[in-house]
Amino acid sequence: MVKNKKLLVLILDAFSDRYLKYAYYLSKLRNENFYSTLKPLFAYEGIRTAILTGLDTRKSGIWHDKVFIPKGRKALKLSFLKFFTAFFDRLSPTDDINKKLRFLLYKILREDYGTPHLIPAKYLEYFATHKHEYKNIPDLFQILSKSGVKAVWVEPKLMSLEGRALRGMLKLFEKQDLVILKLNSLDRLGHKYGPLSNEVRQRVEYLDRAVEETINTLQARLENMSFIIMSDHGMIPVEKFINIEKLMIEETSIRPLIDYIPYIGSTFASFFILNKKAENIIYKMLQGLGSYGRILEEYDLNMLGINKELYGHIIFALNEGVVFFPNFFQ
Repeated sequence: MVKNKKLLVLILDAFSDRYLKYAYYLSKLRNENFYSTLKPLFAYEGIRTAILTGLDTRKSGIWHDKVFIPKGRKALKLSFLKFFTAFFDRLSPTDDINKKLRFLLYKILREDYGTPHLIPAKYLEYFATHKHEYKNIPDLFQILSKSGVKAVWVEPKLMSLEGRALRGMLKLFEKQDLVILKLNSLDRLGHKYGPLSNEVRQRVEYLDRAVEETINTLQARLENMSFIIMSDHGMIPVEKFINIEKLMIEETSIRPLIDYIPYIGSTFASFFILNKKAENIIYKMLQGLGSYGRILEEYDLNMLGINKELYGHIIFALNEGVVFFPNFFQ
């Protein structure tokens, strides 16, 4: 990066190319500049790691940002975290309000909230937002820093803060040479309302206008300004919902916290085994869901670089169009 050259990398989480018909400005940029499609990784936090290090999950070993703590965390503040989280769960009329309250609580307790989640209070002690180390491999920021290039990653936790983040780019570039800005609202709205919903369309239109205003401002005020706009994955409509927690209780004799700890995402579920008898029971039950997805076998885990001790002794990945609901995010 030559002196005084600036670069904004804008990552629109879950922006599908089908949304371009609602995004006049982004569509215009696509037609007038270089454009390509990317094959998404089967990863979560691992995508961020790939961007920063060039390593996929097989090399980095990083899949998503929550890792399992076998005996649970014993910190005193965890008692406060569990108490108030349970209180917010009862108090909050919507998931969005709940996540905002949790965000503030984690901030007060100086805990890393990570990806905004709704992990039930009873399971909180068994999970932590893991600060991954890249061992001997420097990340993008470390490499640039050695060359005197100032860079920062910006990722608003709340949808309401995304507009402010875009408007703040000019001021940020007074001190930075590279800004990577990741906006997650389309992913959250897509999960909540569906990728073809009016809510998603309206957000696409809003972001299109906001991005246009930001880019026009930066181009007018700064020289040598370049842009990369990308998405990490798209989203397709949901055809089937599965309540995995209900199935586990109704169709098995084992119980959470006694026999296993679940981690339920929208497209996968992980199970951390606490006693041996639970393993075969869970495995057999999940085999019965074979038309909706599949268990990741040892070969799959090795190929994807997924550490079972961190991310789940048994992991079930759903087919496209199928989601677990409720889950630890909805």
